[in-house]
Amino acid sequence: MDPEAAFKRVALRAIEDGLAQTGDRFEKEDLNWHKRLREGFLEIARNNPDRCVVISAEQSADAPETTIWDAVCQRFPELLRGSQA
Repeated sequence: MDPEAAFKRVALRAIEDGLAQTGDRFEKEDLNWHKRLREGFLEIARNNPDRCVVISAEQSADAPETTIWDAVCQRFPELLRGSQA
């Protein structure tokens, strides 16, 4: 997820949940740190397309679950056969 969009989500949660006082270690890091972290993960995915799938988190709250399940089933079609039994 784009770090700037993630920061906006965190800010909204901070207001809603009082996260501003607690927060976790990752949410306390600055925007540049998040950009470097994201780029590192994207590089891993580019270098390992047989192992990694990049899933956009910039969609509705339920959509990533569907996207992840679709990616898993593409890689492991036997999961689909097993669920149809």
